[in-house]
Amino acid sequence: MIGVIGDLGLLKGPTIGTLGVTLRLSLDLMKAPGKKSSLFSVLVCCLATVASGQDHLTPEPGIFGDEHDYFVKVREVFAEVYLTKVILQVVVLPSFQPEEIAGIRKTDAGFEAFVAKPSSIIWETYTIYEEETEEQRQADREGKDFPLDPNSELAKMKRQSPSDFRKITIHTDARPISVPVKERIERAWQKMLLAARHPKTPRLGLDGVEFHFSMFIIEHGIVTAEVWSPDRGKARAFTELAEALIEFARWGTDEAKLKSLLKPLER
Repeated sequence: MIGVIGDLGLLKGPTIGTLGVTLRLSLDLMKAPGKKSSLFSVLVCCLATVASGQDHLTPEPGIFGDEHDYFVKVREVFAEVYLTKVILQVVVLPSFQPEEIAGIRKTDAGFEAFVAKPSSIIWETYTIYEEETEEQRQADREGKDFPLDPNSELAKMKRQSPSDFRKITIHTDARPISVPVKERIERAWQKMLLAARHPKTPRLGLDGVEFHFSMFIIEHGIVTAEVWSPDRGKARAFTELAEALIEFARWGTDEAKLKSLLKPLER
């Protein structure tokens, strides 16, 4: 039986979870008059503890689950991806680069690896949205508008990224994957997700890359876990597998690299 996670919970409200941060907040924006409180709340929400143990992921309570609006927007932007029969997936949040979602899904012809990427960084559009909302609140309180400084960080973001999430488009690359390799990746995904645990000694993280893994597992339902920029151990090997899966789907590399990276996860 193949469990499919593709249409579960995407547009529903997220649940509370621990998040290893990829901090994209501009300090210049944070210092701007009238905006510090709203952006500081983003900082507090995003800055979190991440696992220092590198052999395990950290459990999450739902698919990419967090109450913060940014994560809701990420799921909404990637909505079309979730309409397909996704078997396993990873949401990748790198610093200062566009977010990505990748995984394996079922097709009429068999199975394929896929990776989807937005046309611009969702975080920047979210930051523009937050700033413009705060500016409007301030204008309503004081009864006047505040002109945008063309040299501000916000103005620079608006020149590079859309203010409207609906203007962000998604490009997806996909490539067929053999059943034996797909099954090995499924087993590795399941093993790492079921072994997830909270770290005894948490640490704080800035920048880096967040990986949010999820998969339907029989008798467990949707299982999700995350890790932030691991530099050793099985967690590092697992993120390298995820990165290789992205390369396989996007650039058409052969399955040899996937097979090689699976070995340390199968011991």
